[in-house]
Amino acid sequence: LSSMLDYGDIELAGIIFHELTHQLLYVPGDSSFNEAFATTVEEEGVRRWLLVQGRRADLERYEAANARDLEYIALFRDYRQRLEQLYSSGLPRSEMLARKRATFASLADQMRAIERRTGKPSPYADWVEEGLNNAHLASVATYYDCVPGFRKILREDGGDLKRFYADVRALAREPASERDAAVCVSLSARSPRESG
Repeated sequence: LSSMLDYGDIELAGIIFHELTHQLLYVPGDSSFNEAFATTVEEEGVRRWLLVQGRRADLERYEAANARDLEYIALFRDYRQRLEQLYSSGLPRSEMLARKRATFASLADQMRAIERRTGKPSPYADWVEEGLNNAHLASVATYYDCVPGFRKILREDGGDLKRFYADVRALAREPASERDAAVCVSLSARSPRESG
């Protein structure tokens, strides 16, 4: 708990909404589905909580931060696809590794460019400092690749959370392939095959 006290109340509220969502629904063996559902509820919960409290300025800052984060997420998705193509190219290992290093260097440059343009530090700056890798990109995919699909369901349900939860529960009973088809980007784009 002491580490949580370092967060502001918005971040803490987000963590609570996210973790409570896992208590509401959890599909064994499907991290992408579970985390994206919890992320969707977290973001919607924080928005509604700030509105109820009349904290419109905080809501604007929260939504601006989310919009910036979406830029990084789109960038990560693009670079995962580039890496997937590289890993399936059949190039000799030494050339593939050199191109992999160049690809991650290019990604880091793109991330720094977003920081310069927005004047805001990247939430992923530590990754750039330690050296970007496939695990970083896969972890973002786990949390975000299915979020647009869940947002679409919530919109179709008119923002009614009870209907949304019922629809997601029904979807959770479907086979993984049908869940992915309903809410997730293509599986090949989610996780580059080469580790590390």
